[in-house]
Amino acid sequence: MTEPISAELDRWQRKERLDGGEWGETWTAEDPQAPGERRILKLSPAEIPYDPDRVRGFLDVMRTLGELQLPAVVRPIAFGEHEGRAFLLRPCVEGNTLQERVEAEQGSVRADRFVRFFRGLLEVLEIAHSHGLVHGGLSPRNLLIDRQNRLWVTDFQWAAAWRAPERQARDAYHAPEDTPPAVCTVRGDVYSVGKILEEVLQRSTGDEGLIRRLEQVARRATGAPEQRYASASAMAQDIPAVNETGDGAAQGSSRGTDARLRIAFGVLLLGIVVLLAVGYFGGWFVRKGDGDGRAEARDPASPKRGLPEARERMEARDWRSAEQILEPLEGDGEAKRALDELFLSRVRAFVQIEREDGPEIAQIDPRGSLMRRARGRNAAVSPDGTRLAVGMVRDGTPAIALIEEAGGEPRVIDGQGGYCDYPSWSPDSKRLAFVWGRGSRTELRLLESAGGDVRTLADGAAPETASWRTGGKRLTFATTEEGGWDLACVDLDRPGIERWTRDAAREIFPSFSPEGSRVAFVADEEGVRTLKILSTRDRSVKSVVLDDAPGGRPMWSSDGSSILVRVERYEDSDFVLVSGPSWNVSRIAPEGVTIAAACWAGAEGQILYLSFEDGEPVLNRLPRPGAVPRRLRTISLPRETVSLVCSSPLP
Repeated sequence: MTEPISAELDRWQRKERLDGGEWGETWTAEDPQAPGERRILKLSPAEIPYDPDRVRGFLDVMRTLGELQLPAVVRPIAFGEHEGRAFLLRPCVEGNTLQERVEAEQGSVRADRFVRFFRGLLEVLEIAHSHGLVHGGLSPRNLLIDRQNRLWVTDFQWAAAWRAPERQARDAYHAPEDTPPAVCTVRGDVYSVGKILEEVLQRSTGDEGLIRRLEQVARRATGAPEQRYASASAMAQDIPAVNETGDGAAQGSSRGTDARLRIAFGVLLLGIVVLLAVGYFGGWFVRKGDGDGRAEARDPASPKRGLPEARERMEARDWRSAEQILEPLEGDGEAKRALDELFLSRVRAFVQIEREDGPEIAQIDPRGSLMRRARGRNAAVSPDGTRLAVGMVRDGTPAIALIEEAGGEPRVIDGQGGYCDYPSWSPDSKRLAFVWGRGSRTELRLLESAGGDVRTLADGAAPETASWRTGGKRLTFATTEEGGWDLACVDLDRPGIERWTRDAAREIFPSFSPEGSRVAFVADEEGVRTLKILSTRDRSVKSVVLDDAPGGRPMWSSDGSSILVRVERYEDSDFVLVSGPSWNVSRIAPEGVTIAAACWAGAEGQILYLSFEDGEPVLNRLPRPGAVPRRLRTISLPRETVSLVCSSPLP
């Protein structure tokens, strides 16, 4: 179990100082209560001035790592701060670093031996990124290979937390556009993997075709941010799977190459003969079947066979298998409709509709029909898709209803003489934050879903939804406690609030980035609205120029590289995508299409949006920014649809 501590470091007996690089001190250590078991103790650099926000951000990441139990990631045993320095205690992995393993090959690294490590590394990163965790400091020194030849990733956010700008230029593995310490991105991790792969390939021997292919992957991974792989999984798909063989099997000799060519040529000739035979007899067999109706050719990849099997997998919620069956059949119209249905089966999508008798929350089912779930507004679907929180009016007073996907009577949270509204689920779907008010008094409150207890987190919360940080320990919100509208943060484990801004602007709709080092918000200065991004570490603020005024909460992509923003355009609303690191602005739909509502659909970079095309409401899916939108369903919706929310895709 991970233990956050701030006790005296003398508890850990330091044995031997190791090379900690430029990011502090690294020691082997022992716990007197467990003699003989080696640990690794890391201390942040003593020369870096104490920064409580920087330390707190690092400790938040450690807490999240301890809770998630990610595969192949070395979890912290203990962490905390002592005399102005952060420390981390983790297990000691017996084996070598990747750097040591490569150096031991003495300039003749077999490329195929290391392919498995890179594919495994990218799989680990993809899982971490899906939870909002970016490593931010990958290098051959923090990739460990144990005595069973298994890869382990360590030191998440360690280098990123203590890296200074003047040191960044000396870090060959760090993406140049990621400005320390505030910005770490998924594409930054991809860049680091590309640089490590590039370094390994410089010493590689073996299959020249494999090496050239891997060099292409490394070049793309280390290119300009917009040309890089958008995710770790996308990069992994371009790395071929190979079988590791003995030393004599892949020497790259001309004799071995000639033998492989002769075998390949023979297989090709045999394949041509088989195809000709199948074509002749298969055609005769089909003709015979057409004549008497008793036989037909059966192609295992045909829609006729694949669709029933895919639907069986969908019924069993085996989404991944169903997707693998349907994707090769996408050219078939029915298969395309099944793929769209599969996507809508994996997410829980809800719309808020303004009716004459009040707002209504309806769910979009996989076939595009609407199922009314509740009278209310400000719906929040839990990330795991099992619960819906809705602001409703009960006996003339706003309250919150909790609706289970499985059905049953909803649980109602009333204000006990006040009102409740603006619900927001924690990343693990276990807690619910909301705003309570009575008269001029308002509070940010927290519902512990498991025990049902409600407690006050902060006074003076503005009437809008709070935003959770990854890890579920901190929330940012707009506070009116001192008369204005300023940005503030509350830590669930600490009393009081931390105020981030104090100025004349009305700052609203704050939204944490996935890694928690930035907050996007809207600043309203005398009626002029601007999108801004605040660094939680140094309080610097960057303004993003938009052609139209932002009109809603900024929504971050799961990798922190883009922000989806609702803007006010003439008498209609629209949505634009603001993409880092230069924060370029682009529309998500073709010109002439009016977008009524939009949201991110999980960790895969997909956007779900409602548009009105020739007056007809259409539900669309954007597979990734810059891709061609896919028209999912035509839905019977009024133009007064005001919001769209959905859960992450179910696994």
